[in-house]
Amino acid sequence: MSIVTHLNIYYYPPTVPERTLFYIRGNVWKPDGTVIGPTSALVSVTVRDAGGAIIFQDSDTVYNGYYSTPVSAGLPAGSYAVQVSYAGDSAYAPCSATSTLTIKAYVTTHLSIYFSPATGILEGTSIGVRGNVWQPDETVIGPTAGTVAVTIKDQSGATVYSATGLVPYNGYYTTTLAAGLPKGSYSVQADYTGDSVYSPCTGTAPLPVLPSSATLSISCNLSGFNVTVNGAAKAVPYSEALPTGSYVIVAPSNLIVGSDTYNFTSWGDGPTTPTRTIALAADTSLSLLYQLQTPVPGRGTLEVHAFLDQQEVTAGGLVVETGEQFQTPASLPEDAGSYTVKVTHGSETKQLSATVASEQTVRLDFQFTTVTIPPGLAPVILVGVILGGAAILGGGGKKKR
Repeated sequence: MSIVTHLNIYYYPPTVPERTLFYIRGNVWKPDGTVIGPTSALVSVTVRDAGGAIIFQDSDTVYNGYYSTPVSAGLPAGSYAVQVSYAGDSAYAPCSATSTLTIKAYVTTHLSIYFSPATGILEGTSIGVRGNVWQPDETVIGPTAGTVAVTIKDQSGATVYSATGLVPYNGYYTTTLAAGLPKGSYSVQADYTGDSVYSPCTGTAPLPVLPSSATLSISCNLSGFNVTVNGAAKAVPYSEALPTGSYVIVAPSNLIVGSDTYNFTSWGDGPTTPTRTIALAADTSLSLLYQLQTPVPGRGTLEVHAFLDQQEVTAGGLVVETGEQFQTPASLPEDAGSYTVKVTHGSETKQLSATVASEQTVRLDFQFTTVTIPPGLAPVILVGVILGGAAILGGGGKKKR
């Protein structure tokens, strides 16, 4: 006579995630509460959806009274009826059991990536890769059994860094590359594994790593003059290795070569103002273009030069505001008439007068000597101001430039 049996059903993991591998498991028991012995009979496993349609069916052996049937592709979220039947053999009677399986939908997630420092990451310096795992309402996920893996690849696709098992605490994950990376362009991918509550997700971000220094070069169709780079005078043509970063470059508005005046036209890459700001992140070459100034019929030219310790001051741009205020040296087209020019260096101001005739050039030279500047005070740029002119002296009309 066959021994009466019964079986139970349970699931692994206990909370079944949607569309993910899980197992239908259980035991075949004898009346005394011990599992059955060796048996040649199989268990059949059937899963039906809410409408009664069979969506999964398989059979499994019973080993030491235990069965475990994988559902490798998982199931969508929903409620299912599970039936497991033991066929029985000469020693053990058949039996069956049913169970309801509820699979909850994942909370959909998405992942962000950012870096510390946020920008301007230099080669060989520490890089923090950080981010959050978010829910659809843009709040971070709660406690999770899932982890985050971070992978960094170079332009060839080779992995240069990886970190796994990062637990998102309050939805936040972080990893640090203490030694940094060589200069270049990298791609970062972060993968959250998800768990029974939260869906897996992936995020990507580019990671540019800048060189610690780069060469700035400036050329021109003229030579023998200075530009300023972050306030420091540099002779053109110019080339120098500098720390990467932001630089303000100021070129003269015009240049005086012998008796000729050349006006700034543009930078070779397009900008048409003498002052520009660049972000030096790689070797950079700039060019300047000046054109010969054509005399204006009926007008003259007033040239203003300043000398400090018998050396002409040539660094910096010429025109500061409108035609009324400028930095030396300057070459200014003027209507015929009388002009008074003041130039200030530090606390010292000098004044010269000149009469400009039609289509003639008049030059004014101002001589200064060095004044000791107390520590902490910056030197003063030589600035000139025109106090009078033909239109002003002739009745108060506005001078033309």
